Amino acid sequence: MTALLSVLLTPLAGRLAMRVGVVDRPGGRRRVHVREVPRLGGVAIFFPLMAAAGLAFWAITGEQAHLDPQ
Repeated sequence: MTALLSVLLTPLAGRLAMRVGVVDRPGGRRRVHVREVPRLGGVAIFFPLMAAAGLAFWAITGEQAHLDPQ
């Protein structure tokens, strides 16, 4: 599920980066790109990963709460 969300969000993050201007521009000594490259791709990976981790944590803690003899 996380991988699918990341794949779906990556193009959206790229378009948002181009629109907002969060890009790596060509030129300079260490630049290898010939056109502008979006720099928000990590966001498309980070948020689904954190959502999956949060759901897993919620599922684990919720299950333990049901097993608690109190």
